[in-house]
Amino acid sequence: MEGWILKYILNLADGFGRLFVYNNNSPEVGEVIEDISYGDHPKQKLDIIIPEKKRTEYPVLVFIHGGGWISGDKSSHRRIAKVFASKGYLVVNINYRLAPKYKFPVQFQDVSKAIKYVYKNISNYGGDYKQLFLGGDSAGAYLASWYAAALKKQKLFQKTNIKNSIPVDFIRGLLLFYGLYDLDKSRDTNFFKLETMLKSFLGKAVEYDSEKVKLGSPIRHLTKDYPPVFICSGEKDNLHQESIRFVKKLSKLNIDYKKLFFNKEYKCQHGFLNLYFYKSAQIAMKNSIKFLDTFSKKQI
Repeated sequence: MEGWILKYILNLADGFGRLFVYNNNSPEVGEVIEDISYGDHPKQKLDIIIPEKKRTEYPVLVFIHGGGWISGDKSSHRRIAKVFASKGYLVVNINYRLAPKYKFPVQFQDVSKAIKYVYKNISNYGGDYKQLFLGGDSAGAYLASWYAAALKKQKLFQKTNIKNSIPVDFIRGLLLFYGLYDLDKSRDTNFFKLETMLKSFLGKAVEYDSEKVKLGSPIRHLTKDYPPVFICSGEKDNLHQESIRFVKKLSKLNIDYKKLFFNKEYKCQHGFLNLYFYKSAQIAMKNSIKFLDTFSKKQI
């Protein structure tokens, strides 16, 4: 019951943000195609945002929204998607089924299915499936980071009943904004209602050092051939320690990464990327686009 109450509260806040804040000041793009089905379930929908200049073989960014696995919607990130599109990236903004009704590993399965849809179909919209990036914020960063790890450890797909993954070397890079990467150690971060979110996602009876928790913690599955990472977080975010731990693991494995951590002088609480009028959000977007440009073949 607590998970459902929290879901209701977060959905109210997110709905307010979508209507009055998040999508203001959006740049012009070529086209927005909404609610394309990537599966049979009504929640399995994605939007495609096409840059203004019409051409083929755009590099592709698949973006996954956050919301603690229990709330959020792709429509909250339309402005963010349009900013990337305005810089020459074809953006796929996806939805997935949410907890508490749909629990682990349904979210992994939906993300994998959406990415497979993109891999097979994005050329029809002018995208280049060979220049595929993943991004996400909060729970979306978690899902993106796990999927990238699972591509390199196919047993993770087997254990989560995923049969529709793409070839292992087709993720060119990751954008990870203030994510969670260890389902056990994250409980020490004092993040708002995290325990309720975890129980809604994993199930009330889960033991936090269980096989399910180990399986679902991306930081435990990183390998040396993990894709390059842009990782961003701020010290004012109670979840910031998770990004610090993730960077340490990337560094230990000599994985290519770019770190952007904001100190407490900046307004950069959890979710700041949606607050476009914050200097931290503007800097984060600028630097993440620079990262994409570095690892794509796009000519600016």
